[in-house]
Amino acid sequence: MLLALVHFFVTKLIFIVKYGSNIAFFDWVYNSLRFDISAIFYAYSPFILLSLLPILYLQRQHYYRSLIKLLFIISTFFTLLVNCLDIEYVNYTNRRLTYDFIQFMNTGNDFKLQVPKILLNYWYYILMFIFLMLIVSYCFNKWSNRVVPVFHNPIKFKDQLTPVFAYILLIGFCFLGARGGTQLRPIGIMDASKYVAPSETKFILNSCFTFIRSYGKEELIKFNEQSSSNVIKNYESSLFTAQTKFKPKNVVLIIIESLSSSYSGFLSHTEETYTHFLDSLMQHSLVFENCLSNGRRSIDGVPAVISGLPTLMNTPIVSSTYAQNNLSSIASLLKRKGYFSAFFHGGINGTMGFDSFVNSIGYDKYYGKNEYPHKDDYDGYWGIYDHAFLNFTLEEINQFDQPFFSTFFSLSTHHPYKLPKEYKNKFEGKAGNEMLKMVQYIDFALQQFFTNASKEPWFDNTVFVFTADHCPPTSLSLKKRKYWRDYQIPFFIYDPSSSNSELNKLITQQIDIQPTLLGYLNYDLPYLKFGNNMLGEPNWTFSVTYTNNSYQFITERAIYWYSLDGENLNLQRVENLFGKKFEGNIYNLDTINAKSYIHSYNNRMINNKLVLIDE
Repeated sequence: MLLALVHFFVTKLIFIVKYGSNIAFFDWVYNSLRFDISAIFYAYSPFILLSLLPILYLQRQHYYRSLIKLLFIISTFFTLLVNCLDIEYVNYTNRRLTYDFIQFMNTGNDFKLQVPKILLNYWYYILMFIFLMLIVSYCFNKWSNRVVPVFHNPIKFKDQLTPVFAYILLIGFCFLGARGGTQLRPIGIMDASKYVAPSETKFILNSCFTFIRSYGKEELIKFNEQSSSNVIKNYESSLFTAQTKFKPKNVVLIIIESLSSSYSGFLSHTEETYTHFLDSLMQHSLVFENCLSNGRRSIDGVPAVISGLPTLMNTPIVSSTYAQNNLSSIASLLKRKGYFSAFFHGGINGTMGFDSFVNSIGYDKYYGKNEYPHKDDYDGYWGIYDHAFLNFTLEEINQFDQPFFSTFFSLSTHHPYKLPKEYKNKFEGKAGNEMLKMVQYIDFALQQFFTNASKEPWFDNTVFVFTADHCPPTSLSLKKRKYWRDYQIPFFIYDPSSSNSELNKLITQQIDIQPTLLGYLNYDLPYLKFGNNMLGEPNWTFSVTYTNNSYQFITERAIYWYSLDGENLNLQRVENLFGKKFEGNIYNLDTINAKSYIHSYNNRMINNKLVLIDE
């Protein structure tokens, strides 16, 4: 047990040194211990229970002692593996590893195809894992060879009695250790926020604990219909929209991989910028400065943008038990107006299941790596270079009948940040931050796309919508920023035929993009939405994310973290934004709205009522 605690401590120490934390060292050690002990009792329970099993005859047998050693090695392999893996993986999710990672690996072929390259790029973590594994195994062998049970021969009844009582006590001790104490409920992931701010919970949790505790817990809680109807009326009235004088403009939606607002001088109000072209467009666009992503992964962000639905659970919607639900999308809603729709992504077909997903939500055609004719433009990692696939996208769009809706999702701004040969020396970056070159590359590629598209007859009758799927890993931020800005992404609407430009500073989120775009087009058919039309007068502007088993709501006033206990929504923590002070009744209003939102989301998701009957 001591060996297990030591290797847990070492991997967490490496983790905290890599990312930094505001938690005092001794507070970190003390608050971490409860979660570490719980994880150890879970992971090592077969070893513990069998090694102390009071059957003295078995304890004398060589094969049995070999089995016990094997169980220790297996448990150590698992715990070390997930803890070492998450030292880098947390960079992309901003939370500890959970069981949905297994489902993510099995969604599409991305992970399987990337394994050799991931191992090559992160070889130092492999060495660290092997080194720690060897050290722990060596120490265990030294200890186990010294501790040899001594019994009377023959075995007497009294020699059996004491170990049996001790074993019963051991089982009780293991049970208490695994559940984290004698409290009413076993400790869970969300309990970490009792000791530190939710943004810091990843430092006191361990990945073994979060992986085990998240297993089999993806079913949403269904609320009592009667109680829900009383609560939901506070929010549900804003879920429906019906406007007039529809404008049948073409729509091109561009979703940029891992683009933070901090890379834009226009959005960050600084002279330093890596998106010169996008900044120039924003000066003539409807810009939503404080747009926040609804997740930290592409598999959450892309569905949020095109379907207007957040992922309020650990498992992505596309691989959850609700994956077969009927979902609407911008494509399906515009299809009612005679639009043809296409989704372009240069990634390997099947990546994150996007090809199947977009087909299920109403897109007419999917274009991926398989449909691209020039295989020499493959980057060797994720798919076709963005500049080349944008050229292909334009060629295909030129053949579409109007009106059309096209979505382009980029991929090059992604580790290992590989530039095409012809552009390797074109962009400047900063030491240790290759992402900056990739941001300039996609900005340049989009400029070339626009230069060519502007010559086409459909251009002036087209609305262009720009956003991102999520922010990049926190280690690639340009500077230390407030926590909520790690979710801040671009969102703006550019219309070549309009001279209107506006900077909207209200809190906006990815799921607002669908209703805002439809509002811009004066979409006049009813549909169900979970976000706001930011061109109207929304009653409540907010952003919602599900992280560390907590609901995170960011409003104009504060950041709230809630947890569900049955049907009860408990406020875990609240932090004021912008240094403002507000009365308690305003906080209560936000909580009522949050509860209404979660009630509506859960019950509609469970009952498969995410679209209107006539959609």
